[in-house]
Amino acid sequence: MRADNVRAALALPGLSADTRARLWASLVYNLVVAGRTEEAIGLLPKARDAVPDSRQAAWFTLEMARSALQYQTSDVNGALEILAAAQRQGLPRQDDARERMADNFRMSFLAALDRFDEAFDVADNGVAAAQKDRQNWALRRFETCKGRQLLQRGRLAEAAVALEGRFSLEDADRVVGGEAPNVVALGKLKIHGGDDAGAQEVAEIAKLMLRVGAPNVQGHGAWYLALHAMSQGKADEARDWLCACGHANRLKLFPLFPFEIEDDPQLVRIAVAASDGQLAERTIEQAEHRCELNPGVVSFQAAVAHARGLWQGSAHDLQTAASLFATGPRPLAAASALEDLGRLQASVGATVDAISSLDRALAINAQAGASWDAARVRSRLRRLGVRRRIVIPERPATGWEALTSAEASVARLAAEGKTNREIADTLFISPHTVNTHLRRVFDKLGINSRVYLTKMVAVPPARSGD
Repeated sequence: MRADNVRAALALPGLSADTRARLWASLVYNLVVAGRTEEAIGLLPKARDAVPDSRQAAWFTLEMARSALQYQTSDVNGALEILAAAQRQGLPRQDDARERMADNFRMSFLAALDRFDEAFDVADNGVAAAQKDRQNWALRRFETCKGRQLLQRGRLAEAAVALEGRFSLEDADRVVGGEAPNVVALGKLKIHGGDDAGAQEVAEIAKLMLRVGAPNVQGHGAWYLALHAMSQGKADEARDWLCACGHANRLKLFPLFPFEIEDDPQLVRIAVAASDGQLAERTIEQAEHRCELNPGVVSFQAAVAHARGLWQGSAHDLQTAASLFATGPRPLAAASALEDLGRLQASVGATVDAISSLDRALAINAQAGASWDAARVRSRLRRLGVRRRIVIPERPATGWEALTSAEASVARLAAEGKTNREIADTLFISPHTVNTHLRRVFDKLGINSRVYLTKMVAVPPARSGD
């Protein structure tokens, strides 16, 4: 809608150079975030002619669009360089909204390059700035984007705090490009955690996303529905969802914006199960191209090996993928490669090797709290005559010792009488996150009000042995 409105505005006579520059920059930017990449690339030369460097706000918007186009065409390092140069030049104070969006882009670029610690620093600084300026939209963006990346890091419990309660079926028609990947992340979280009802609810949201005009939103909706179908063992249905916007479109669906490198092997897994060689080869080709443009990124290398190993049934490639992912920051991706390796080893009678691979996958999934994945791997081990019960040291389910450090901080401040907003300002988190923490505190302490919480804090919990 924004892109169409900008086109209409550009057709008006008598526009000033400044207005025309802003409109051209806005047009390319909105086409990029909507997922209309080829159209944006085609219009970029005209936009650059209309937007000289001297028109700072328009120039910055166009540079954001250019960085996103580099990212979408797999040159992630190039995308980061363009964005960093634009941010170094800076913006007038009144244009801080563009700066917030640029930081959101930068988080995705950094995470794609396995630089999660830097991405999290951007998120934390963004949350603090958004709190200071009372920009709730930006606060939500930073927290949910970080939640999506925490999921990639295998920190499922922390990801749940950031993502749960953000999306509902009633609001599904208002999911826009920036939120679409976070809906998928929430759905993945539900699948990994074995929450069938929650995963189905996200699937209903995704079905409504297919009705949105923006290809990027449609693509994320179709992708989650495909993942959900695969989690239920329905490979043909998964492929049908990939074709929801047209049979040929399944080959253009990826990369999504933003993309997640772990999705490449998942897409090839669907292609293998549905006997879609064209889809498998296209996905591997894109993954190899990305790897060539961004040398030295271990996750890109691992994803290529994983995707190729699935398609070619190559134990060597799957072993390479598992070894590479093990050196990187994506434990669930490592577990997935190990499980595929173990499955292949078992199929050729290499039982001892298969058990070793599956044991390692099970330990990673159990440690991350990916109960659905852990149960599936246990099932594979049982078919090999092995029963495993992984015991991970866990904090108690109830009482003060059950609280995480974040929950304990929120509980103490709430007991002091601070409001959710005041707690949020103190801890640099959103009121939504404060509320999520408080609900968990109440559940773990077996209480239902701040009054009881205040009383409990006033009387320190007895230590064992007292």
